[in-house]
Amino acid sequence: MKIFVVMLDGWRREISVNENTETVAHLKQTVVNELRNEQLTVDQIHLFFKESEITSDRLWIRDCGIRPGDTVNVVVRQRNFIRITVMHERRQIPLDVEHSELVQNLKIKIQEREGFSVDQQVLMFQGREINGRLNHSGVGDGSTLQLCFKKVQIFVRDFEGRSHTFEVHLTDKVQDFKKQVERKIGVTASQQRLEYAGRQLMDGQRLLDYGIQQNSTLELKGRLRGG
Repeated sequence: MKIFVVMLDGWRREISVNENTETVAHLKQTVVNELRNEQLTVDQIHLFFKESEITSDRLWIRDCGIRPGDTVNVVVRQRNFIRITVMHERRQIPLDVEHSELVQNLKIKIQEREGFSVDQQVLMFQGREINGRLNHSGVGDGSTLQLCFKKVQIFVRDFEGRSHTFEVHLTDKVQDFKKQVERKIGVTASQQRLEYAGRQLMDGQRLLDYGIQQNSTLELKGRLRGG
């Protein structure tokens, strides 16, 4: 069916919707597309029908009472920025983000700033992992999120060519990983020389600093004399 969407500034469009297969969320997305504003998000769109706001995005359009030829009023809310803190171990990372920011976009910001791969990040708020949009998870101005990491599987090939499996966080320090190797393979940390892609891993650095990823294989070699 065809309906009209209008704004207070006089903007008006006739659009086609399927009242039986589309929800209010679909209608909001159609409005965003019609407005042709790449900076606009669906969460900024508020729809009013017969002077009442349609508050649920999950409603089918037919259940809102909208019929062919009806007019739906559109109000665009201004973007709302908040300051949050992301905690990693003892480090605080302050970030200014939109209240309706996608968690995925927040992870991209953290990757750009800290170098932590998006697919390894887990963001926690009030004891639970969050996804979707920040405001949908109760995150507001001044909130503190915890940054955790998924474990990945990597391998170490020893002197005799045997492969050993390890579960690690890519943020682990090299010296800490050497302790795992010592416990599993029996070579003391001080005698280990670990290499990945031709580079020797140095104490004080993180595994991710060498481009190590899921299923990467490291080479275990003896310490060079004088090393």
